[in-house]
Parts: sequence; structure tokens; C-alpha cells
Amino acid sequence: MSTDELAGVHCALATPFDQNQEVDEARLRSFADEVIADGVAGLVVGGSTGECSSLTTAERMRVTEVVAETADGRVALIPHVGSCSIRDAREMARHAESVSAAAILAVSPYYEPLDDEEVTAYYAGIAEVTDLPIIFYNLPIAVGANVDPERLARFCERVPSIRYVKESTGDLSQIGVLTTDFADTVRVFNGWDTLFLPALVEGAIGAIVGTPNFAGKACVGVYRLLAEGDAEGALAAWERLRPLMQVMVSGGYANAVKAAMEMVGRPIGPLRSPLLSLGGDRREALEQALDGLGLLAVAGAPS
Repeated sequence: MSTDELAGVHCALATPFDQNQEVDEARLRSFADEVIADGVAGLVVGGSTGECSSLTTAERMRVTEVVAETADGRVALIPHVGSCSIRDAREMARHAESVSAAAILAVSPYYEPLDDEEVTAYYAGIAEVTDLPIIFYNLPIAVGANVDPERLARFCERVPSIRYVKESTGDLSQIGVLTTDFADTVRVFNGWDTLFLPALVEGAIGAIVGTPNFAGKACVGVYRLLAEGDAEGALAAWERLRPLMQVMVSGGYANAVKAAMEMVGRPIGPLRSPLLSLGGDRREALEQALDGLGLLAVAGAPS
């Protein structure tokens, strides 16, 4: 798939585990196929929603292989290769190219604070081993600092392979600056659920979020209506979807995704320790939001 075609709704794919917390490859295959059937443009593998911090490098590459085999070129494959270890990041970048990925996503190292020269060296080190375009993962909640548009533009100039950014700041004004003042430098994927439609209106080329794991048709529907010029229809569809998106960003994300998947009849097993399953008021709010969309599975019905 041409990298010029990267746009649209991309699912930040969750990782299925069995009851022993091992990667469930059979469920991964069937589940990835279900998400593709919902109409997404791409699958982002091994990111935050995929519990990358709980996976070994070998597991992350194996998950990528399984998804690549399942997708078989039908949608864009975008593995997340970010790591605190540049050696691991480079190994995963090489591997991504070997399985015909369309691009790679990479968060900056998030343990030791890095200055701009060190961040540049990290991304340049990844770019040295692959020709794939890089999506810069701006994730302040993990890295500890926001990369503002001016800084990002400097990184793009120093490392030309950085052609996209996944903006997970939740800051719509920052997305607006990127899509206007830096439109010739970098393309923007929104990574914050509650900004799904607003970011598209601001000029984002698409979204990379976890909600399509269980509500892909609804997400794709909003995107397509806007792309077809039906702004009124897109807004109406978005207003129905927005309560769910608000629940998704109100706390831990991976546990909300897996709880929702169970509720809609698409279970993929537990989270890997130390993450715990969703409970309490937030679980009730999630169930209500899914019910409002007509997505709750009927008790006893097959998944």
C-alpha cells in the first residue's frame, strides 16, 4: 500500500490474551479480521491500547507478524516500534519493513528525560534502518512532556522520515496549528477519542484510536460522512458517538477497551498484569454509552 494513501480511521489494536496471560494468536487472527470487516483503513499494532509496555520485544514482533498475515494487504499495517531501547526500536523497525508495513509509529523513550538532540538521535537511529515513513507519537502522558508544533517541525526537518504525527495531547488548538502552519511539514492523525470529529474538521487526515476495536462501524461512519461532504450527517452521527468517547478518555484506556469488547460480544481475554479490569461507576457509564449506541450484546447471543 502506498504511504501516500495513509488517511482515515486506523484502529489502535488491542492484544488478546488467554487466561494464562499469553498472547492468544488464534483470537488475534479472528479479531483482527472482525475489525477489518468494520471498514477501518488500517491497524496500528503494539501501541498503548495493545499493552506494548507489558509485551516483550519478541512478542511485539510476533503480534505484528500475525496481524500482517491476517490483513494480507487489505488495510495499512502500522506497527508501533517505540521503546526506551534504541536497539529494540531499530530491530522492530527492520521487522516492520520485512512484513510489508505501510509505516511505523514510534513514541520517544519515556524513562530518562531527553533533550532535543537526544530525541533527534533516537528518531534518526530508527530512520537509518528502514525506508518506512515514521509517525511521531506525541504522548505527553507517557513521555512527560508535550512536543509543540515548532519542536515537531524541527524534528521533521532533521529526520525527513518523520512525515506524520499521532497527536495524543487532547489539545484541539495544537492540532489546528499543525494543520495550518505546518501542513507542508507533517500530516496529523488525531489520537484523542473526544476530538475525533473536531480534529477532522480542523484538518487531521484521520484518527488512530482504540474505539474501533469494538465500535469501528460507528467511527468509520462519522469519517465517511464528513469525507463525502455531509457535515450535518457527520455531526449527528458524532453526537451519538460522543458520550462513548467521553467515557473512553475518563481513566485508564486499555481496560476500558477490553471491557467494552466484552460488552459488545467481542471478548479478547484479560489484561496482562499489573493492569486490572474495569469496574465501578466507570464500567456502568461505559455500559450505558454502549447501550445508547445499540452495541450491547444480547445475553446468551453468540459473539
